[in-house]
Amino acid sequence: SEVPEEGTVSAYSFDARTGQLKLLNSMLTGGSIACHVSLTRNERTLAVANYGGSVALFQLSAEGKLSQRSDLQLAESLGVGVNKERQEGPHPHMAHFDAANKHLLVPDLGLDRVMTYQVQGERNLRLRGHMAVAPGSGPRHLVFHPTLSVVYVLNELLSTVIACHYDASSGELLPTDPVETVPGAEGQTEAAAIRISGDGKFLYVSNRGHDSITVLRVLEDGLVEHLEPVALCSTSVDDGRMVAQWPPRECPRDFALCCKDQYLIVGNQNSDSLVVLERNPELGTLSKIGVSVSCSA
Repeated sequence: SEVPEEGTVSAYSFDARTGQLKLLNSMLTGGSIACHVSLTRNERTLAVANYGGSVALFQLSAEGKLSQRSDLQLAESLGVGVNKERQEGPHPHMAHFDAANKHLLVPDLGLDRVMTYQVQGERNLRLRGHMAVAPGSGPRHLVFHPTLSVVYVLNELLSTVIACHYDASSGELLPTDPVETVPGAEGQTEAAAIRISGDGKFLYVSNRGHDSITVLRVLEDGLVEHLEPVALCSTSVDDGRMVAQWPPRECPRDFALCCKDQYLIVGNQNSDSLVVLERNPELGTLSKIGVSVSCSA
């Protein structure tokens, strides 16, 4: 739960037949403004990013219940960053395990760093190092390439994507040059979410303010200098102008690829809507199919 006081994380059981959720239990996260959760592939360990400045690790029972908080790492304070309103302190925005469950990567919007923690015995975290990004970038989320040793870091405040070589043995990230998600955009726009297609050929980024989904092509080596902007598809329910506006009209805060990547569903926070876009698997492009539904944010 994303609240100013100490947050909570909850476990639910899911009935696939009825679509019903049942609360199993909840625990305090140890920090404020809990904003992201991540599971190891064996589903025994859960990580929580607390935007207020910490990362927590939880152990799960065989039934999926939260059994205990086994570790809590407090982020380092480096003072006020370039963006004084958003970078007044550390702000872990995501906690993402690698495929081997050996490392936990944490983009910190406030520190302009992506932190790497070693996961020890599935119970504890040890800080291994960090990758610094350009001052004022505000790293928010990241995604792993499905087959290559490449990680794509999304920077919220500068609306850029950085492709990084990933060393799975050490957890080290080596960045390449950033690519803008909305080149030449006029007005304020901030990147929000990033996903990659199952075949690893296309990246998708949502842009708040510009209210769009950017499509980026990934070439065979996966490096960011080879990303080519393919298309910008407006998430607006009505076909409005593609001009940045703040506060955003739609605010596409998150989205998901579904049905074997055939569709992309966008959650627009400010317009309280879910919009369905159809995806061309060969070109990676997105198109509206006239399907949307009201949904309170």
